[in-house]
Amino acid sequence: SDWMVPFGGLLAVALLAGEVAAYSSHLVARASAVRSVAVDSLLEDFSAVSVAAELGVSRQKVYEIARGGARLRDARANRP
Repeated sequence: SDWMVPFGGLLAVALLAGEVAAYSSHLVARASAVRSVAVDSLLEDFSAVSVAAELGVSRQKVYEIARGGARLRDARANRP
């Protein structure tokens, strides 16, 4: 139970773990947004079936992923 001492004790470990979790969540959200935009763009040139095969997901999942990218792209286009 002394493993946490070099890290500042239990409270410091809990706070640090919370910060790491929050940062990780942010990175996952950013990666998801990038993936959505990329998949949405791929659908302009390739069929959903071929994109799905390359990504190893279903055609329905490709459409689901791309919807987020389309929303992001529309939001950016409508900025002042």
